[in-house]
Amino acid sequence: MSTPSPPTFVLVPGHWHTATHLHPLTTALKNRGLPYATRQLHTVGRKPPGPRPCFSDDVSVIYTAVTTELLQGRDVVLVLHSYAGVPGAEAVNCLIKDGVVDKVGEERPDSGVAVPGHTTQNGDRDVPQSKRGRLLKVIFIAAYVFPAKMIIDPKDFVGPDNPGFSIDADNMTHMTSPWHYFFSDLPLSLAKPFVDACAETYYVGPMNITSENWRKARVSALLCTKDNAIPKARQEGTWKWLRERKEDGKGGEGDGEVKWVEACHAPWVSKAEEVADFLAKGVVGGKGKGKVGARVDGGEGRSGWA
Repeated sequence: MSTPSPPTFVLVPGHWHTATHLHPLTTALKNRGLPYATRQLHTVGRKPPGPRPCFSDDVSVIYTAVTTELLQGRDVVLVLHSYAGVPGAEAVNCLIKDGVVDKVGEERPDSGVAVPGHTTQNGDRDVPQSKRGRLLKVIFIAAYVFPAKMIIDPKDFVGPDNPGFSIDADNMTHMTSPWHYFFSDLPLSLAKPFVDACAETYYVGPMNITSENWRKARVSALLCTKDNAIPKARQEGTWKWLRERKEDGKGGEGDGEVKWVEACHAPWVSKAEEVADFLAKGVVGGKGKGKVGARVDGGEGRSGWA
């Protein structure tokens, strides 16, 4: 019997972060033979003047990153870091509607379902509907989400109580000390390449998650004890429901894991191996270099607020 191919880990870092910041993690995944694709949020890496990208653009980036893989017959584990958890949750709402998500409490169907209205990118060969992939799991890393129907505006977080965060006249957002908020696991001298790689980030405008259907997906969360961007109490409160689902036995295999790691807001800068093990748990067999045996096509090239 042939070994099933592992899923593609679609990695979406948060605001100010790019694929460069993910290098320790992608190296750890590659060493395990696990394929990955990285996607940068649409609101990251652009500079004024020009039309301001908004929340819906970030939702679209994540949705497209997942469906591109599914249409090529590859299963996906979606990994959302920090702010990416908000548009990521809304993207999963859309994927739930499309019927391509493995849900808690449901047996996985024998085949995937076509995603309506999409074609393959870059001239890639489409695959038959019966061979298309599924979204197996959604993993949140140092991430936050908001209750459905609550409209959140990042401008509400600017003020005396949050002096590290600001929005300028060009609608660009700023953190006064990226090292302190994101990479404090490393001495400043070693963190400098990560700090220097931080990209321009637009103010996203009001954000709204239309429903909590995304909770029907298999979900896990990795929380960070040394996070200076999201207070520990807020992390705990955000994912209390998931821990309770696990404790009540309502989730199935690969669902409901909530783990704390002794790390900063970008935990892979110091704990890449631990983070990679967490990502693989419940969705691939074994861990460690060479045990999966998948061909890795590599990073972004495979498919096309912090």
